[in-house]
Amino acid sequence: MIKRNVESHILPPLQRDILLYLAMEGSQTKNTIAVGVSRSYKPTWTALNSLEAKKLIKETDVKTWRGREYSQFWFTDDGTVIALADGADPDRLLELTKQIYPENQMLACYLEVLSKMSQDIIKIAYSALETKGKLEPTDVINIL
Repeated sequence: MIKRNVESHILPPLQRDILLYLAMEGSQTKNTIAVGVSRSYKPTWTALNSLEAKKLIKETDVKTWRGREYSQFWFTDDGTVIALADGADPDRLLELTKQIYPENQMLACYLEVLSKMSQDIIKIAYSALETKGKLEPTDVINIL
């Protein structure tokens, strides 16, 4: 189970645990996430549906196992910023983002810049994201 040192004021505990797990492991299926955060399937499934409704995660790939297809989930652009604000490892998050979304250079740039900043500045970036609905290049300049 993931130990929390700092309480999140952004997401409930299970949703935060899921984000931190995805930030470490990359794109995963619902069952793998449930096992990874050491919770039952049903609460994890509910939390994942809630994260999907908040547009913080989305289906990124499909895993085929024994002839069946299972969706794999990972962060949206907003989800990566929130994971960073909740304490995810910035270097690992940047590495996974480049692997999963190689064409999204803007997100990689945001993560590169925000990974060098303190948690307070990252939370300011999150509040800009929450207010406008997306981060714009002018937001990064204002944060700097």
